[in-house]
Amino acid sequence: MRKRDKARIIPSGSLALNLLGLSNQVPTNHVYLTDATASKVSVGGQSIIFKKTAPRNLACIGEISALVIQALKSKGQENLSEQDKQKIIEYLRQEESYRLKHDMNLAPEWIRKIMREAI
Repeated sequence: MRKRDKARIIPSGSLALNLLGLSNQVPTNHVYLTDATASKVSVGGQSIIFKKTAPRNLACIGEISALVIQALKSKGQENLSEQDKQKIIEYLRQEESYRLKHDMNLAPEWIRKIMREAI
């Protein structure tokens, strides 16, 4: 679907949390945000759900920062431990700085503050 439709996709909340190691819960459905038509695909007994989202949510140019933004939006500021924050900063330090600086402008302010610590 992605190549055929030239769609952009990124993992959403709980999947992003799992991929970053911030949650040990494995989502039963893999949910991705996309700018293509919403759809559901079954592969090997698992469902992959593509949810249509606003273009702003797909505007990140960094793979790590896009994951971090989605994960933190899902987790919420009040549920973020200091240990989680440090783990996120270490991930963000692996992102190319120009990508991180670009993507920072797309994040909510509380997430931006965390992203600044990685620069």
